[in-house]
Amino acid sequence: MSKALETKTQVIDILKNKPMTVSELSRKFGLSRATIAQHIKELEEAGAIEEIPNVYFKKHVSYKAKRLIGKTILNDAKMRWNTGNVLFEEHKLSKALEEFSAAIAIDPKYADAYFNRALIEYMTGKSDSARKDLIKTLELHPKSHDAAVLLGDIERKHGNLKKAKEWYEKSLEYYPYYDQAKARLATMKKR
Repeated sequence: MSKALETKTQVIDILKNKPMTVSELSRKFGLSRATIAQHIKELEEAGAIEEIPNVYFKKHVSYKAKRLIGKTILNDAKMRWNTGNVLFEEHKLSKALEEFSAAIAIDPKYADAYFNRALIEYMTGKSDSARKDLIKTLELHPKSHDAAVLLGDIERKHGNLKKAKEWYEKSLEYYPYYDQAKARLATMKKR
């Protein structure tokens, strides 16, 4: 389990026993308020915790864990996707890849998880796997201009310039103002 997911699990365990504010959780974990606030936001989005407004001090919002029957953050696709994004930003690509794969296992129709996994696969030289995940992304989200550009990048990397050009043009069909697709097409025309 990643450190971020472990922290989220511990936050939920604490909030089951006692509602706490972001500041209280920050002191308890020795983490910044911004980091705790991000964990709280993701846990709220996943439906694992809820806000308890303070009628006397509006800025002193507490949070408590919800009762989840048969559901944990380990089997929440969005939570796993969010954790993967954090790990990606920390350059922990193999762990991020695991989280995106876990999100897909939980929700096989999660287009963003397929795209993010494809991006890591592309970055680590696994073009065939990346291509499969990008095709799946386009099946689930047919107008993903990012997926089309990345497919173009894969084709260009393998010397398939005609196919790369088609993907970049396809991306511009989906989103005519996409600067990355325009720049790649301009580079190809110079050659």
